[in-house]
Amino acid sequence: MGARPTMGTGRRGRRVAAVLALLAVGVGGGAFAQAAVTAATPASNLVEIKDASFAWEMNNESGNGAFMPGSCNFLVAGKVPDPGRGSQQIDEAAYTAARQNDVGNVRVTRPSEDRKTRVDSTFANRCQSVNGAKLVSGVHKDDGDYSHNRIDISGGTGSVDWRTGAGTIQWQGAWTVAYYNGLTFWYAENPKLTVNADGSAKITATGSGFSSSMEDMTQWGPVEPREITLATFDKAKGRAALAEGALRRADTTDQEAKGFDILPDYEGISVKDDSGAVLNEAGNPQGSFPQDFVSFQQATGQGAYWYSSNGAADPNKVAAPVTVRYGNAPVTQQVTVNSVTGGSEGGNAAARQAPAQTADTQRQPATTPRRTESSAAAAAPMADAPQAATPTELKTIDDLRAAIQDGRVQQIEGTDAGLAESFAWGDRLDIGFAWPEDDTDATGGTVMAYPHAQYVGAFTVTDGQVRLAVDSSVLQQGDDGERYFVFFGDTGRTIAVHTTQSGTAAESSSRRVEAEEPPAASERRSNDSLWTTLLIIAGGVIVVAGGTSLLMLRRSDGR
Repeated sequence: MGARPTMGTGRRGRRVAAVLALLAVGVGGGAFAQAAVTAATPASNLVEIKDASFAWEMNNESGNGAFMPGSCNFLVAGKVPDPGRGSQQIDEAAYTAARQNDVGNVRVTRPSEDRKTRVDSTFANRCQSVNGAKLVSGVHKDDGDYSHNRIDISGGTGSVDWRTGAGTIQWQGAWTVAYYNGLTFWYAENPKLTVNADGSAKITATGSGFSSSMEDMTQWGPVEPREITLATFDKAKGRAALAEGALRRADTTDQEAKGFDILPDYEGISVKDDSGAVLNEAGNPQGSFPQDFVSFQQATGQGAYWYSSNGAADPNKVAAPVTVRYGNAPVTQQVTVNSVTGGSEGGNAAARQAPAQTADTQRQPATTPRRTESSAAAAAPMADAPQAATPTELKTIDDLRAAIQDGRVQQIEGTDAGLAESFAWGDRLDIGFAWPEDDTDATGGTVMAYPHAQYVGAFTVTDGQVRLAVDSSVLQQGDDGERYFVFFGDTGRTIAVHTTQSGTAAESSSRRVEAEEPPAASERRSNDSLWTTLLIIAGGVIVVAGGTSLLMLRRSDGR
């Protein structure tokens, strides 16, 4: 595939393109002009995120039968009103009223009867399993014996620094977590995802509610609002790296169906009471929600339901996966509800593993790109490969070359990705290649250009293929020499497309023009008039340039 400009040839074509660009910025304004400016030269390192969605079941116990006969645990969109005293269960009036109380963008959903979609939870089905039976307490081998009610929040907004991966997404709205039919309940409001430059991440919210006691249900009093940590994601365990990669894909050019599913930290986490004594030395599995979250629950009366207590319900307490999507894309992945899951872990298995792909997210296998000798190490199975490279680690071209050498990055030649042997700065580059066939879970990622570690944009993997058009004039020009376009996939696989820059499109065109016979004088004057005619309307001044003449007209009203 050639690497030539697409709008005309020679100087005339480039100048017509320049005129159109100036008109778009100086005259057109609006969305087109803004998109052009953003794509070419971002005003800052921050990329805006709009309409992000958030989905979380919290854990299996929050959609299960409670140990008081006939009662259950459930989620409610909005804030259930204060009953004013203890020993009160949530009735239909209170359940309905919650939806008019700080609900924001929150919905609570559950699988439909045919399990093909999700529908709003209601007071009538709050204690009903996916299988259609009344919820009962305990750990279930049949995953359909839980309700799988889930918090769904739309309209999340935020930004990400595409150079460091740090970013935030904020959602608006509240939900109620009710146990024992509401004898104890609390609120979470306005969750916020924060991802740090080192890859660690957390979800925080404002927690509030009412205090009670399992020993004395008549106790009742307010729990004042405080910030609590709903979930953490530790980079050392390889979890927050997914969040970092997902935020990097939040590029303004393509937000459709982007996002991630990630399992919060739980197993192996120890928490303490106010005296400093460890609360969960054992468990099946041993673990906990974050410390400040458990401290908050000690006040609500739900404390032991959020960390392992070495009891029969421990498997139900494990934190469920969190799902975030960008651009109003549907949440197609969810905890799979099987007729019979079996196994010694029962319902815990669904909470401990990331959701499986649904039919509409599966892809045909791709053909593996041809490898160069420098990328031979990347041919080894993924399980044996070194830790994946990230943009934050590859800050220079030397870092990139080292990563290629040790196998963290797979190199392919530009000629195997649709490019000519070299390109001139200013050319349009149409890059295309097959994503590795052993990485069928990849959906896309981020592209950086080296040697300057410059952000280029986002890419998607469609039917195993990658296609990306790059206007090389937006890249830092630099000196001639090696260039790499590095594709950081969302699964950890990284592909570097290697090519060479040689001169600029202007120089290349000039050489071609000089080699041609000079045009006649009359033809040359005609061409001059064509490419030099430019109209800019800005600040009340009209500038008309044609040939060697220049005319400026000012509005008579003086503005």
